Amino acid sequence: MKILRLLLSDRNGVSVLVEYMLIVGILALLMAFIVPQLSTLMSRMPTANAMKNQFQDVASEISAQITDMLLVSPKNGIFKSKVYMPAEVGKETYSVELSNNELIVKSNIWTQKENIGRTTLGFITKGRTFSSEITHEILLNSSIHLLPTAVAIVHPTEATVGENITLDMTHSYGEGTLYYRWIITGQNYKRILFQSFKEYDPVNPDTGITTWNFSSTGNYTITLEVKDSLGYVSYDCVNVSVVSNPQPELYIDKYVVPASIAPGESSTVNIFLFGNGINQSSTNITVIHTIDASGSMNDYTPYSSVSGNVTSSPSVIGVNINNSNYDYLIFVTTSDFDTFYYSYGIRPISLYVKSPNQDYYVQASDVWNVGTQDGYGYVITNPDTGTWYLAINDLNPKSDESVDIYVYKGIYYPFGWFDVYGTVY
Repeated sequence: MKILRLLLSDRNGVSVLVEYMLIVGILALLMAFIVPQLSTLMSRMPTANAMKNQFQDVASEISAQITDMLLVSPKNGIFKSKVYMPAEVGKETYSVELSNNELIVKSNIWTQKENIGRTTLGFITKGRTFSSEITHEILLNSSIHLLPTAVAIVHPTEATVGENITLDMTHSYGEGTLYYRWIITGQNYKRILFQSFKEYDPVNPDTGITTWNFSSTGNYTITLEVKDSLGYVSYDCVNVSVVSNPQPELYIDKYVVPASIAPGESSTVNIFLFGNGINQSSTNITVIHTIDASGSMNDYTPYSSVSGNVTSSPSVIGVNINNSNYDYLIFVTTSDFDTFYYSYGIRPISLYVKSPNQDYYVQASDVWNVGTQDGYGYVITNPDTGTWYLAINDLNPKSDESVDIYVYKGIYYPFGWFDVYGTVY
C-alpha cells in the first residue's frame, strides 16, 4: 500500500500506467476482431480451392454435354439430356446458371464462370438449376422460324392523275401474326401509310388491301414493309408511273320514263351527257333514237333526230391550299334535286378538280364512306400547294341547283375516316 500510494502520488507514474492500459485495450480489441477473421479465412481457403476445381469439373461436364447434344440434335425438334453433379462441394450447396452463353457455377464461398463459346452455333442459352435438386436436365429446343416474305401487288402500275391504285399485301406470308405498312416515295415526295404498322388478319383479307392516288404526274416507288411478332422484316417494292389524264371523252346514257306504255300513251326519253373531264369549248352533237314501229323488236325504224350545239358552263371557284402536310376533303352537296334523278341514282351535280400544276380538270370520284347521293366527297392527298380549281356542273337542264361547298383539312385514313383539323373554304 505504501508503494501504491507513492506511485499514485507521482504524476509521471500515473501517466505511464494510463498509456499502458490504453495500449493493452487496443491490442485486445484488434485480436478480438482479427482472430475470428483469420480463423474463417484459414478454414475457407482449402474449401474454396476445392470448390474451384469441382466447379470447373461441373462446368466442363455441362459444356461437353451441350456440345454432344448439338451434334446429334434434330434441325427442328426437342432433345433432353440428364446431367449428374454432386449435391454439395465442401459441404456447400451451389447453383448452375446458363446466361448469355456463359456458364456460372456459384455458392456462398466461390463463383466460377466459364464461356461456352455460344455453343459453336449461336444457340440462345438460359436457365438455372440447384445442386440440392434431385435431377438436372438440359433441354435443347431446335426450331426453324419461318421468316416473313413481303409480296407487294400494285395495280395498275401505269395510272393517271387522280386514279385509284390498289395496294395489296395479302400474298405476303410468314409465321404468326404479320404487320405491314406502305412507303411511297418519288421526287420530293414521301408518304407512309400505317406509320405504326397495321395488323393483317388472314380471316379478313380486306385488312391487307388499301388504295392510293396521286395528284401529280411522275415516277413513284411503292414499298411494302412486312414484319412478324419477333421483329423480322421483309421488303418488296413496285415502280408506278403516273401520267396526265387524256382529253375528256363523251359518255351518253338514256332513261325512258315510263319504260312500258300502252298504245296512245306518251313516254319521256331523258338523255344525259357525261364525261371524264371538262371541255369548255362548244361541241356539236347529234342524238338519233329509234323505235320499233312493228312491235317485232327485230327491225328498228328511225323515229327522229336532234342536232345541236352543247357548251359546258360549270361554276368554277378557286381554293388556296398552302400546306401539303395535310389531306383535304372537298364536300359538295345540294338539296335541290328531282325525284326522277334520285330514283335512278343520278346526282344532280358533277364535280371536277384541277390542281395548280395541271392544265385540265379531273372528274372527282367518291372515296368510300364520304360521298352522298346528292353530292360528292373527294379527298386530295399530298396536294400541290397553290390554287386548286373546283368546277361544279348542273346536270339538270330544267333548273339551277343551289350548291354548298366545304373544304376541310386534316388526315384521311384509307378505310374511310377523315379527321378534320380545320376549315379551308
